[in-house]
Amino acid sequence: VGGEPAEAALPALAYRGRLVQVGNAASPAAEVASRGLRVKLAAIHFYSDYTVPQEVRAQSFRRMCEHAAQGELRVDVEEVPLSEIATAWERQRTSPHRKLVLRP
Repeated sequence: VGGEPAEAALPALAYRGRLVQVGNAASPAAEVASRGLRVKLAAIHFYSDYTVPQEVRAQSFRRMCEHAAQGELRVDVEEVPLSEIATAWERQRTSPHRKLVLRP
């Protein structure tokens, strides 16, 4: 995540946790208080696939689609009402071992 969502996620990082920034649709910038990261020995990692050749990205996407079509790609998902966002953030901080999806 980037921008405001990244700023909101930073306090939830565990000791030696890491925030992975993929894209910047929310905002190209995020204000980060470095002390909070230093105390936790946390890290921010940035990812971009712009340096990966187009044919490699296309091949990877095809393989992922094949795995999904064969039922080999599964994601454990739990829907959480938007009204319980504070609880969802806390649960995410403690790693619920599934994707929490907020719904209105």
